[in-house]
Amino acid sequence: VSETEARQAFDEMVALASKQSVRAMEQLCENAVDGCAGFSGATTDHARSAPGPDARAPDVLCTRDLNDEGTRLLVVEGEDGHGRPYVSQLVFSERGGEVVVEREPAFWLGVVHNSATKFTGSVAWKTMHHPQPDVQVGYDVNELMTKARLPCAGH
Repeated sequence: VSETEARQAFDEMVALASKQSVRAMEQLCENAVDGCAGFSGATTDHARSAPGPDARAPDVLCTRDLNDEGTRLLVVEGEDGHGRPYVSQLVFSERGGEVVVEREPAFWLGVVHNSATKFTGSVAWKTMHHPQPDVQVGYDVNELMTKARLPCAGH
């Protein structure tokens, strides 16, 4: 996946999320390899957690070719629909001629891989936020934001 393709796929995700509707969240899940089997699944009940149509577009902090079957990492930063800051690590791949996000398409939840170097295959990850603003995930958000930015060091 090229940088241009990954950025385009991400822009499409942002546009879809900004609709803040149940159907938009379902479409995000349908377009993800994991089908929202993880944390992102809760967004269908909390669509307003996504950045809305008037929100500032997220920034792409960096992008890296992961050299693993054509996958590409995008590290993005912005604010969710509740005004909470996030940094997310998103892995894109090509499936059936389409560029898709591997897992956790709800980028505004602050997706961070547990490993600083392993982003594909059997991996574990956390999120900074729950879609509901009053539910805490139990992690230090500032610590996770720092960790999420690590792949951008030197880029």
